[in-house]
Amino acid sequence: MNTQYPDLFEQGPVAFVGITGVGIIKATNLPAAELLGTLRSHLVEQSIDAYIYKDDLARFNTYSKTLFETGAMQTFKLRLINSNHHIIWVQIAAVLLREELLPIAWFAIIDISARKKMEADVLQAHRELEQSRIMKLEMNALQSQLKPHFIFNALSAAIALCYTDSSKAASLLTDFSRYLRLLFDVDDYDLGVTVKKTVELIKTYSAIQKSRFGDRLNVIIDVNPALLDFNIIPLVVEPLFAKAIRHGVLKKAHGGTVILRIKRLHDYIEILVCDNGVGMSKDLINRLLISEQSPIGTRISNINYRILKQSGKCIKIRSHEGRGTVVRVLLHI
Repeated sequence: MNTQYPDLFEQGPVAFVGITGVGIIKATNLPAAELLGTLRSHLVEQSIDAYIYKDDLARFNTYSKTLFETGAMQTFKLRLINSNHHIIWVQIAAVLLREELLPIAWFAIIDISARKKMEADVLQAHRELEQSRIMKLEMNALQSQLKPHFIFNALSAAIALCYTDSSKAASLLTDFSRYLRLLFDVDDYDLGVTVKKTVELIKTYSAIQKSRFGDRLNVIIDVNPALLDFNIIPLVVEPLFAKAIRHGVLKKAHGGTVILRIKRLHDYIEILVCDNGVGMSKDLINRLLISEQSPIGTRISNINYRILKQSGKCIKIRSHEGRGTVVRVLLHI
């Protein structure tokens, strides 16, 4: 080919490489040498395999074998690797020619790395938009599960207090109003909320529950102040904390204590929700983590899935029936 069309071979924009049936390079042009980042003299008599990206080598050999066996032109895309170990996406058209009785496969190679990068960027943008859309739907679902029963109970408690203790009723309604504002403000944080806002929401929620249940509920919150401005996934801590109250300590006649601890653990924020309530069986824990139908409201499996996507770590639940439960969450900083 280099003797039949010398100008096209040497001066054209396309890289050409001629190889034998066993993959030995017999001839190249200057664009090919530039593409592979070496001298033409260094390419000749070398194996083409050295310049094929390892994951694409089997596919290249399949096309090459078909070309030599059938003589039919082959077109395909794969990755090359140059002398600087940079990966290059290329489009290849291969034909079989006989030169001096020796069949030579000529590969016309065009660099399509820029196009591949653009395609990858567009695909990533679509994935991020879709992920954002899905997560917003998940957030709406979580909020809708969290709000109704709590709103009803808080308002019912406030109405009842109006007849017996108006100042306490006013305090409860103030806390309730603050809780709703904090909860609805989560939507403005583009799927992220600070530890500070999460703690504020927990404190307000706790105040409302304390107004309803009095001495049956004790709450301890211990947070590393250095973490307050860090962003975490919204509506992860809140439902876990609410479950510890409703399905843990309040299931006991005399109530109990719920502890929230947030601290740093290497590159993670460690969140612990502990209670000395009724506890859970291992079977119930397993069902909560994997079941589509959670028996206690907002699905733990849904929360676990969101945490797993963010940090690669699953929720850890340790519980003893009659003694209490510890829920551990790790989130990437």
